[in-house]
Amino acid sequence: MFPQIYARFPENPREKPHQFLAYAQQKLYWELLDRLRRDRRLLTHQAEGDHEQLLSAVADDQVDPHILVAQRLLEARLLKLIRETGSIGEWQYLMGTLKQQLSIAEIAAQCRVSRQTVYGWRKHLANRLKRVNFWGK
Repeated sequence: MFPQIYARFPENPREKPHQFLAYAQQKLYWELLDRLRRDRRLLTHQAEGDHEQLLSAVADDQVDPHILVAQRLLEARLLKLIRETGSIGEWQYLMGTLKQQLSIAEIAAQCRVSRQTVYGWRKHLANRLKRVNFWGK
């Protein structure tokens, strides 16, 4: 990281060492903060019931046709439940993730809301499914 900062300094670091050190300190600080935020965001956005992590664990060529049928039935049951009792946001989240395979950012852009709003829809959906014992646990 430091060699990149050295190369990006707009002037000669040897001629202005104090300015360079201040510049390098600020760049390192920002870079470390960005990395911490990115890591924290990845951890907090993988909430319980997050389908993206589960689907990525199974390769497409290893999917059994029986599993696909069961998945389609589960999707239909889920969509029916939310269509009858859910909010518009929960419906948009489900349609975006299940049918269109969109990311959170893409759903937010499509619905013209913030990503945080879409995460809220997902959280409310998960809570609703727990209340109605959708998973049967």
